[in-house]
Amino acid sequence: MIGEVIGMTACLACKQTPEKKIVFCGLVATNKLMQKIISGVCKMFQLEAIFPKRGEFATAIGAGL
Repeated sequence: MIGEVIGMTACLACKQTPEKKIVFCGLVATNKLMQKIISGVCKMFQLEAIFPKRGEFATAIGAGL
C-alpha cells in the first residue's frame, strides 16, 4: 500500500509536466517489491520508473550539497 501511494503521488505530480520518466531514490530504490509496485503504478500512467543503482545514497549526497 505504501508503494502505491508513493507511485500515485509521483505520477500525478509528473503528469503536470512533459516528462515521461520518474527517478526514485532513497530507501525505495533498494527494495525490489517496492520497485515492482511503483513501476506498475507508473505503467498505468504511461510513465517510466527509474531506480538508479546505489540510489539509496542520492538523498545523502543531496543533503550534503
